[in-house]
Amino acid sequence: MPILMDGQTIKNHFTMFYILSCSHIIRCLEEEAICINE
Repeated sequence: MPILMDGQTIKNHFTMFYILSCSHIIRCLEEEAICINE
């Protein structure tokens, strides 16, 4: 699921994931970083 977001949305998105699960955010960052960089 490619996700396109602007800087502010990314910050809010990652903050929400961080609050929900500190360990899960690492996987999300890795997966979404690929989508964002590509």
